[in-house]
Amino acid sequence: MRAARLLAAAAVLLAAPAARAQDVQVTSTTGLGWHADNGDRNPYDDGYGYGRQRLDLTATRGAWSAGLRLDAVAFADEPIGPDPMQPPPALTSRYQDDVQVERASAGWVGQSLEVWAGDSYVAFGRGLGLSLRKLDGVGVDTALRGAKLLVHRGAVEATVAAGYVNIANLDDASGRHADDPYDLAVGGQTQVRIGRVGVGGHAEAIAFRDPLAIVPPGEAPAHYDDRWLLYGPVLDAPRLTEHVGVYLEGIGQERQGERGFGAYGTVTVLADPVTVLVEGKAYGDLARVQPRWDITAREFSAVQYTAPPTVERILEPIEHDQRDVYGGRVRTDVRLSPSLVVYANDGVFRDHVGYLTRGDAMAPPIKVPGTIHDPYAGVETRWNDDLSHASISGGWRVVVADRSGDFVRGNLHAELDVVQALTRTVSVQLHGNHLERSKQQPDLSWREGSLQLGLHLAGRLSIGGGWDYTTDKLEPHRNYFSGTVDYKPTDRASIQLFAGAQRGGLKCVSGVCRLFPPFEGATLQVTWRY
Repeated sequence: MRAARLLAAAAVLLAAPAARAQDVQVTSTTGLGWHADNGDRNPYDDGYGYGRQRLDLTATRGAWSAGLRLDAVAFADEPIGPDPMQPPPALTSRYQDDVQVERASAGWVGQSLEVWAGDSYVAFGRGLGLSLRKLDGVGVDTALRGAKLLVHRGAVEATVAAGYVNIANLDDASGRHADDPYDLAVGGQTQVRIGRVGVGGHAEAIAFRDPLAIVPPGEAPAHYDDRWLLYGPVLDAPRLTEHVGVYLEGIGQERQGERGFGAYGTVTVLADPVTVLVEGKAYGDLARVQPRWDITAREFSAVQYTAPPTVERILEPIEHDQRDVYGGRVRTDVRLSPSLVVYANDGVFRDHVGYLTRGDAMAPPIKVPGTIHDPYAGVETRWNDDLSHASISGGWRVVVADRSGDFVRGNLHAELDVVQALTRTVSVQLHGNHLERSKQQPDLSWREGSLQLGLHLAGRLSIGGGWDYTTDKLEPHRNYFSGTVDYKPTDRASIQLFAGAQRGGLKCVSGVCRLFPPFEGATLQVTWRY
């Protein structure tokens, strides 16, 4: 089976030149990597190599288009347990050579109608409804394999989609494989524009293939018994008046006899040179919409079918799911000149999920609601005819517990990004972030951050160095150093080399979070476009 799959991958690669002759665009991405000892005392993620081949084919002819993505992976010197016939849980579904069709689609696009079959991303509303998408920062790539219909005629827009959930089956960071959950999803959204206001809504039904509750040993699981219904209204008026835009969205969840409701909204005021954004959320008993992953597939816990807006910074580490929380923020941007913008943000949220805090004397810690305060500010500027630019920001996010008034969480952060043009074709870039983090119960405090320095030459060659640091006692090292080279010999080819180490830890993108292990080794990626 392994040989057959590898031969199939080779046949596809050899067919690429012929495909080009038929007006098909081909992108070939080859990746090689070696994982050295990352110091985390886990013997099952060190001392192995991998090779990965990804082939993307797209074709368009008139109103028709099609796409195909093939993924192949092979491992070398992969770790094994004491008994190769009975691998430990840490090696379950890891380091498996594989070749598969990861994405396939075909569609027809007309003046007011689009029809798609195969894999497609789906997003209803702004994340409260069905949201199957790609999030590179946390290794998530989820699509719906089935059919999608889009109608946009006059004042009416509508989308209908149905199929089963298709995930990216390989987690690059761990080498672990997971099968598609085969959860069924069907839904749609519609909007009718009346003057400057669009009114509509969305509704989705999801049937989970495997039970969401733990099945007792020896009992056969019942497939597709867990069925959830999501629905909500939407009001979209980006230009309600000349200076005001409004967006409102609601959500309801029907979950096997349980219900949850929530709402999200924004108001944008444009009064040049000032822009004011007011953004708020009120989420009740909302549940995370995702399959139940086995403990051996914890790397896939970031796969979720909805993504409620957090109303916080995109990369903010979020500890709790978006449920039993309400509040909002106000951000003001002021353009002081064509090349200078300053902004300030202040957010306040009530989190009823709760935080552990000190109880009475000699009493154990208790869990109580908390109030999140999230102020930050920044400045952005450009010079040298926009060839050079800089952005600096910082803030202090804290959580204050009820009753005791203790600061149970603290996150002091600063960000920096500077590009200085030396000539018209040469520039140097400095990018960094620093965090001072603390929490109570348990009483912990640590700092972490990253700094990258790079030299860019004529848009063809970039050379850089990186430094990650942390004082987290759970991390194996305090300092991680790395180097990168990015070379583009032609407009259709690129070569990227990374060597060194990166710290692990919690990484979040728009409220979707996962833990990454530290990395030490080297990776090489070569991309060709035909």
